[in-house]
Amino acid sequence: MLFRSLNDLTLSSGQLLHSTYDINVNGDLTNNANYDGDASVGGVILNGTVQQEISGTGTFGRLELDNANGARINDNITFQKNIRLTNGIFNINQHLMTLGVNSNIEGSGFGPTKMIASDGVYSNVGLRKYFPIYSGAEQTFTFPIGTSNKYTHSILKYTDNTNVGYIRLNNINDNHPGVIDPTNVLDYFWELESNGIAGFNGSITLNYLEEDVILNGYIEADYIPAALLIPGSSWSKYSAANVDETNNTIIFNFSSSNNLSGEYTAGVDPALPNAVPEFTSINDGDWSNP
Repeated sequence: MLFRSLNDLTLSSGQLLHSTYDINVNGDLTNNANYDGDASVGGVILNGTVQQEISGTGTFGRLELDNANGARINDNITFQKNIRLTNGIFNINQHLMTLGVNSNIEGSGFGPTKMIASDGVYSNVGLRKYFPIYSGAEQTFTFPIGTSNKYTHSILKYTDNTNVGYIRLNNINDNHPGVIDPTNVLDYFWELESNGIAGFNGSITLNYLEEDVILNGYIEADYIPAALLIPGSSWSKYSAANVDETNNTIIFNFSSSNNLSGEYTAGVDPALPNAVPEFTSINDGDWSNP
């Protein structure tokens, strides 16, 4: 059984239980209520022919995007069940997408025309995923996120986590402002925030594009991974072996970590200061006035 809305679907209050049935929506979706059902079957399917808008502060169950023109959210959005990317770009722009412990991303063949996309600026908040307590065989979660037709997904792998918590990733389409030579660093960086996780053993692989490799007098093999960890005011630098210039990846490893928060990128060693300069304004006026 399926339900088809040829126009908009608005959930104003209460709870809609869809079980395993499909709710096809050709227009916009406004959810200020709660809809719920099976984690991996049925749910709301956005399959219109123009870009669809998603609004509301309710709780979302399973959602599928099957629209070549994509969808755009106008509020922060929280999923308790899976989201499936079948066709099109799910544009979260400056808003936060949250996936609960029992919520995952379905789909394959992600790329510039099928992904989660943000505006690519530091003020964005990106994609947040809650992880359960776990110890065992290696688990993998992919952040299929990019910006401005750039698909720069990140792959998180882990074997241990002793406390329920989240990891949030935001991708920024610019070089990090805390470097001293922007002509020798990646023109792209990632913000990671974690909260609640403990004893975390794993790694994250950040994928970058060749067009964002900026070099002046060096070669890409000179790039090293670097992280400005929070709290902290200096760059943590890692082995150049963790930058794969053939596959355009940067790997950061974590061992029994309770905190992954920081800003991650790559560049040549001299471009990354050991201590990040700090500036304090003591006067009113234009920010550009020294």
